[in-house]
Amino acid sequence: MKQISTSKKQYLLLLLVFLVYAVGTCLTQFMQADDFFWYYTFQYDELAKYQMPNGRYISNILTHLIVRYPVARILLFTGLLFCTLWLMYKLVTRKNQTDLRGGWLVLLLYVTMPVRAYSEVLYYLSAYVIYVLPVVCVLAYLLLCFTFHESEEDAKMPLRVIAALILGTVGALCLESMTLYACFLAVFFVLWSLFAAKKRGLWMHIAYALGTALGTAIMFLNENYRSIASDHDQQGARYFEFEFSDMLAKLYQDIMPKFAKPIPLAHLLIVLGLYYLYRKADRSQWTPARCRYASMASAMLLIYGAYIAFDTVALTFQETTWAMRVYAVQTALVFLYIISVIYLVYLFLPRRLLFRICIYLASATLHSLFFCVVGPISARCFYPNYVFWFLAAVEIALQTDPLQQLLHINLSRIAACVACGSMLYCVGMNKYAAQIQIEHLRGQLEKGNVRVFEIIDVPYEMFDGGSCVENPYYDEKTHRLLDDFKDRELPTSRDGINLKTGTITELYFRLWAEYYDLDVDPSTYRTIHFSFLDYNTDDYSTDTPHIPTENE
Repeated sequence: MKQISTSKKQYLLLLLVFLVYAVGTCLTQFMQADDFFWYYTFQYDELAKYQMPNGRYISNILTHLIVRYPVARILLFTGLLFCTLWLMYKLVTRKNQTDLRGGWLVLLLYVTMPVRAYSEVLYYLSAYVIYVLPVVCVLAYLLLCFTFHESEEDAKMPLRVIAALILGTVGALCLESMTLYACFLAVFFVLWSLFAAKKRGLWMHIAYALGTALGTAIMFLNENYRSIASDHDQQGARYFEFEFSDMLAKLYQDIMPKFAKPIPLAHLLIVLGLYYLYRKADRSQWTPARCRYASMASAMLLIYGAYIAFDTVALTFQETTWAMRVYAVQTALVFLYIISVIYLVYLFLPRRLLFRICIYLASATLHSLFFCVVGPISARCFYPNYVFWFLAAVEIALQTDPLQQLLHINLSRIAACVACGSMLYCVGMNKYAAQIQIEHLRGQLEKGNVRVFEIIDVPYEMFDGGSCVENPYYDEKTHRLLDDFKDRELPTSRDGINLKTGTITELYFRLWAEYYDLDVDPSTYRTIHFSFLDYNTDDYSTDTPHIPTENE
């Protein structure tokens, strides 16, 4: 009884840390860039097209709520992030609830996600639901599938079928790439149930397929996708690309650098785990061909591990010719690495783990390939890929004795908590600096007749996706207002916002000024930037750089 009590306490501690991390991440948010469009979309007629700009109906509705209403933001943001971590934990440790290393390791990998993808998803309110909700739906469906097929339960239970139908429909109305991926996933599980699982779980998989098909049809019937196909996107710079050479160039230049390379910690777990299993395996009864293939696969793991370590820590390989040989070699390395991982998992791990890891790696690969034909591509597009890679890495790590000993529960807990604390400190300082930034600008405005505004930069700029404090009419290099805008009459936030003309930067600036109640005419002032460290120095004002006058 004492052991059970201790186990429950440790489990509750894990959930508490998940919750604290989710709440802390939510509370360190501040409005940036597109967030202002979503905030004012029902207030200005010129922004009406952003009320439902595409077929992401579910995520669009929730994004309006999360941007405009603080209570909805806390509930939705915290709930989705907590569900993501909990589902990942359940997927890797569902057979043994007393082993919490999987949960701590999932948290550690998640927090150490590539910083650009992390910031563009978790610190863009207007992107958060769009990218996180479909991943939650897919993880929940995979959990339903794996737990059923590894047990003797009857999948015809109404709750399972209804849950699969809802997950398929909701997940398909959030993000186009995840919608297409969900279609492939649904078809795969239906066929697998028919031909490999003796029709077990067939109704559950059919329900998910029907929900996904319904959501896909609703999404792509939106007229916005027809305008994109005709190269007349009304909402942005999105496009389809079907030229083979251009698709190959996108694969080399835009996809492969973000597909697997930025997550060295996950690859470290995979390489160490599988190489250890290879070294300790009894190969005396193996055929010569199996020995040869296993040796080649293990060597490929070490080669890729060394490449990742060099490329992410020392320096990044650069392309020097249009032949793109460097990109081609990197792509081949990733492909051979994935094949090697699957082969070694096939040799050393149970078939149920082979099935799951193949699902994760195939999911990461398939989701990335969609971006060969659509654009533009940003770091946040690869958020689902990293989640799948993390799941595969933790599955392998938890099956390796030395890694299990190295990742002792206390060590895993400490590492995850330190990573979470460090991340929350950095983003918390950014939010604090952003608040100081606004108050400092407001104080300058109160002085009146200010020609040069001092703007405080946030300390961790990699998490600043666009706070919109840049003057769209000011050239930082020459310290002069742009001639094209000097004589224009520009309405301030008090006079109303004219959104029918102007660049995206201009719109960001005007909405930002309106949101923070700043009476600013951007055509009449210059800006200088200084660091948050300088602001906290007593004599920061004496170090203000010289701003040339009009006659200089």
